Amino acid sequence: MNEKAIERPRILIVDDVSENLHALVAILRHTYAIAAATTGEKALDLAQRHPQPDLILLDVKMPGMDGYSVLSRLKSNPITAMVPVIFVTALSDAVDEARGFELGVSDYITKPVNPELLHRRISMQLELRRHRRNPLLFDARQPTAPDRRATLMIVDDVPENIHALLGALKDAYNIRVASSGAGAMSAVNGDSPPDLVLLDIVMPGMDGYEVCRQIKASATGNRIPVIFVTVVDAVQEKVKGFEVGGADYITKPFDIEEVRARIRNHLELARLRNVLEQQVAQRSALLEKSEEKYHILAEYSPNWEYWTAPDGTFLYVSPACTDVSGYSAENFFADASLMEKIIHADDLAAWKAHGPSAPESERGPVIFRVRTREGRERWIEHVCKSVVDADGRSLGVRGSHRDISERRYAEERLDFFINRDPLTGLPNRSLFRELLAYAMQSAEVNRSGFSLAFVDLDNFTAINESLGHKAGDQILEEAGKRLRAVLPQVEAIARVSADEFNIIIESGTEMPPVDFVVQRIIEVLQSIPSIPLWMALAAVAVIALLVFGTRGRAIVPNRVQSIAELLYGMVRKMVEDVTGKEGLKYFPYVMTLFCFILFTNFLGLLPKSFSPTSQIAVTAVLALMVFVGVTVLGFVKNGAHFLGLFWVKSAPLALRPVLAVIELISYFVRPVSHSIRLAGNIMAGHAVIKVFAAFAALLLINPVIGVVVTPVSILAITAMYSLEVLVALIQAYVFTILTCVYLKDALHPAH
Repeated sequence: MNEKAIERPRILIVDDVSENLHALVAILRHTYAIAAATTGEKALDLAQRHPQPDLILLDVKMPGMDGYSVLSRLKSNPITAMVPVIFVTALSDAVDEARGFELGVSDYITKPVNPELLHRRISMQLELRRHRRNPLLFDARQPTAPDRRATLMIVDDVPENIHALLGALKDAYNIRVASSGAGAMSAVNGDSPPDLVLLDIVMPGMDGYEVCRQIKASATGNRIPVIFVTVVDAVQEKVKGFEVGGADYITKPFDIEEVRARIRNHLELARLRNVLEQQVAQRSALLEKSEEKYHILAEYSPNWEYWTAPDGTFLYVSPACTDVSGYSAENFFADASLMEKIIHADDLAAWKAHGPSAPESERGPVIFRVRTREGRERWIEHVCKSVVDADGRSLGVRGSHRDISERRYAEERLDFFINRDPLTGLPNRSLFRELLAYAMQSAEVNRSGFSLAFVDLDNFTAINESLGHKAGDQILEEAGKRLRAVLPQVEAIARVSADEFNIIIESGTEMPPVDFVVQRIIEVLQSIPSIPLWMALAAVAVIALLVFGTRGRAIVPNRVQSIAELLYGMVRKMVEDVTGKEGLKYFPYVMTLFCFILFTNFLGLLPKSFSPTSQIAVTAVLALMVFVGVTVLGFVKNGAHFLGLFWVKSAPLALRPVLAVIELISYFVRPVSHSIRLAGNIMAGHAVIKVFAAFAALLLINPVIGVVVTPVSILAITAMYSLEVLVALIQAYVFTILTCVYLKDALHPAH
């Protein structure tokens, strides 16, 4: 695929407010090559550079050189005079708009920007520019305005609106009026249809959307541009208007200069399209064969045209196939199944059901995705029709692929902006209402139920005020991720306000009880990355004891030095007694292991703390480190003789193989027992304390029973806490001495 085929139109965005720049870039970057400038001077410089921008989005209000000055300089320079400029501004004054059009601005887009409308306006201006610059199709000397006065039809049921438009446009255009949808259709299907329709949406009987739909479905009206003139300004309504075939929108109360500009642009575009069609028709008339006619039309078409033989092989593929798919026509000629290979797996069934291989009665428009040669995904709208000769014999199928990726992506982006929280990606309040209504309807129809959970993040306002909104956003993002992780099968998880989430939990056999789900949600949201945090704190405590506590090396030690020396002497004697003098070289590792586990256990006894050694994931890693370390050490020190650990020479010869299997199993069970012993003891103590703690508040619930149970629970908690202190020390000692035993086996493997 050549470089020209994949080149995207270049858009220069000029705005001094970074937020506005980022918003426009986010909307356009997937479709266009973007350049940006924050000052008028920089914009003028970029506009003259090569490659030159195809279109400029220009803010009006800027410090220094404003948008009007930039526009005037652009239009006075022959290099940039033909580059279309669209003002993107919050200004709505008619005087300001008139000034812009006098200076040569192509169009206006008002902030806040509607993504779909922005794409439409840009696409129209780029198409106008492309047609005007095409010397092969159009005479450069041809005037941009038609020779005859264009005919406009105003469709509105309010006489005041008709009179306002009539008074403003009658000097430049022939005006026809219709007060209803039926009158409009009669005029469109008459002998002299209008060149453009200004159509109101809200009308009695047939509304504007239906009128537009019927106009586009008629043989004479499908090429007539329709501009909606309406008070409706909702995003959904504008999208609906584009879907039924509307070319543009003008919102009431309208500025007449804006109306005139819209009309000029769309009449010009329609004229150029008609000229294109006429020239293609003239060239086609020179060709005698139907195949040649089809080829010439397809060559000029931006769509990917094709012709297949009755056996399914390709007879013709237009050059546009390379622009859309990245594959050349030769690739399709060589492999007739290539089309099915690049279609998305989820859309292949629809292609087979309605595409060229389907029966004639089943064929119809089908939308699907293809994977391009470069790995990108594109949306395609396909139509096809059988071709027969004069005798009725089949000549195959002709079809057309239209790239609608821009429209689909715009729809997806618009849907996301309307229905999704931009921070978490979860449904917003608007979409949640729809999900809730659907859940209620489904529950009523199926005679089932659902649960509604409300989640409110405590102290979120304080976090925003103290740490800043960036920290708050990170917390909200993390909360959204955790909710999706704990409820992967639930779609109705919505962020309905700053720190509030709503969840719809539908009844089903695959879902656990709702009280369990809610408890799990609370645990997940309350949890912090505790294991790394408390392990780090344990490491800091060990360093503080052994380094800072002993750096004074006093003859009469202080308490910290005494504790450090006591631990040092105890572990050193343990290593020497169990492994012998040879094992002392491994004392630093054993000492580190003992101190880490000891301090981790003790830190877990603090209120509101967390003990990593109560988690099997932590103790398993520690046990595996010991197991792998002593095993590797055993083979390094003893080679094959290390296997003598499993051969009990003191046992009768007949029993040695059986004992070897038992010893081998016992050896590999070591890390399991080693880790479970530590985690189980630490976790069990915490669990027992929680059980007693649940009864400690019984006095507040039932004074009669609580007067007996509560004091007993408090005494039990105190006793268990004392036992937990002892268990914390003992379990660190047990883990360490077992490590020494395993180390001894590695150093002296023979029985």
